[in-house]
Amino acid sequence: MKAVILCPTRELAAQTTRECKKLAKGRKFGVKLMTKDLSQDGNFKDMHCDILVSTPLRLDHAIRKRDLDLSRSVIML
Repeated sequence: MKAVILCPTRELAAQTTRECKKLAKGRKFGVKLMTKDLSQDGNFKDMHCDILVSTPLRLDHAIRKRDLDLSRSVIML
C-alpha cells in the first residue's frame, strides 16, 4: 500500500474512492474502499492495493484486529 486517504464519513470515503478510480483508469493503480467487512475479515497481505480510502475508525479497527502494516504508506487527511 502506497497511500491511505482518510475521510470523515463513509459517504465521503465512497465518493473519494469513485473519483480515485476514475483518475486511475488506464493506469496500474489499485484503489480500495475500507468497508466494514474488509476491516474485520480482510487479508491485507495478499490484497493488491496502492490507495486505500477509509474512515478513521475503520482504519483503527483494521490496524488493531488485523495485520495491517502502514509503515511504508503515506497518510493523507
